[in-house]
Amino acid sequence: MSGARLSKPAKGGNARDTDASSRHLAVAIRDRAVFLLATVILCMVADVTAETMVQIYPGKLLRTERLSSEQSRYLEAKFIGIRDNNLAFEILEFERVLITELPIYEKVKVTRQRNNNDDRGVREPIAGEFIEGEPEEREEIHDVGPASNVAFTVLDHPYTANENGIVIDTDQIILEQFEDRKVRGLSLMFANAELGLCVTELSRTELYEHFGIDFSSTRPSHPEHISLQGEWDRESYAPGDTARLTVHVGNTSASLGIYRVLGMSMSRWPWLDSRIFYVGNVQPSLTQTFTRIFRVPGTASAGRYYLRVGFNDYSGSKPQLPLSIVVTEN
Repeated sequence: MSGARLSKPAKGGNARDTDASSRHLAVAIRDRAVFLLATVILCMVADVTAETMVQIYPGKLLRTERLSSEQSRYLEAKFIGIRDNNLAFEILEFERVLITELPIYEKVKVTRQRNNNDDRGVREPIAGEFIEGEPEEREEIHDVGPASNVAFTVLDHPYTANENGIVIDTDQIILEQFEDRKVRGLSLMFANAELGLCVTELSRTELYEHFGIDFSSTRPSHPEHISLQGEWDRESYAPGDTARLTVHVGNTSASLGIYRVLGMSMSRWPWLDSRIFYVGNVQPSLTQTFTRIFRVPGTASAGRYYLRVGFNDYSGSKPQLPLSIVVTEN
């Protein structure tokens, strides 16, 4: 073939094209592998997530925050025995503090398997996050001490506690309630305008016990050795006055006792009748005294009024002490 030439490809051209194709193929294979790996991981995570659940719980208590507090004072009364033949009560003052607090707990994430009640899960506190609980109330009681020099009303009668918070029934208003033999006990209400009121119980049995009158004792008594004497605190009284009668019950025996001695006044005039003298036991060669209050009526006429005080001991004997009281004109 004349005049014809065949052209030759440039040196190295096919080699470059082959290298570029190889690189593109490698990248494609790598990207596909990454895609397939990511798909597998996501599927695995999805499977794990489908098999587990996450729940949030309050963890340990971290602190409490005080929301409010309310203070109030109240009284308590109790019978403490006899002071100079009179009933005595102790009045104590307390402060009650009602506190409202908010508990703060750590926030805990618990991961456990679904449908597996035995799986206790994995607990993991969440840093910096907390759970508030429900507000809670608690009460604190503080002992303030005796209700010193506080005024009270008991049975509509005014009383004032001393510096030790002791109220003494010096006018025998409370003791007089037991003159009615049907009364087995009292609920006594001590009322104060600012501090409120408190109630204490006093039974006749408890009263006898504090006066040393024990009805369970079976010791033999010897009233034949009793000696009696009575004296008024004044020679005469005006209508409306308060009279105090003190009886002295002695035991003339040097070795024999007189036990469970009770006295009671008897008179035709009601204001002199049915006063009880809680003498108790009179040991050999000793004397017991007891004082009772009588209130002269404002309408009492001038003159001399008579009464007797009869005494009972364990044996049932009834020695009597005759007495009289003089009332003058106003």
